[in-house]
Amino acid sequence: MHIRSLSLAVAVAAALSTSLAMAQADPKTDPNQLMAKAMEMAKKADTNHDGMVSQKEWMKMAEDRWKMMDKDKKGMVPVSVAAKNMLYMDVGAP
Repeated sequence: MHIRSLSLAVAVAAALSTSLAMAQADPKTDPNQLMAKAMEMAKKADTNHDGMVSQKEWMKMAEDRWKMMDKDKKGMVPVSVAAKNMLYMDVGAP
């Protein structure tokens, strides 16, 4: 009986670990995926590939982001759009 219980426990543990491993983290909330995206964006901002992001490179990235948010070119965007872009810099459209 003890072997049967142990076998059942191992089977349940295996099933749970498999289902947990198969579950995908939300890329908008998973810290590891957010950091990976931030690193990708920082490397993209480093246009001269010196391993550093200069103020000029940072401002260019911000200007490009602004152009994407301000689609109607009014020079302003709703606070909700700005907040979404600050929180989820990887979101393609505001």
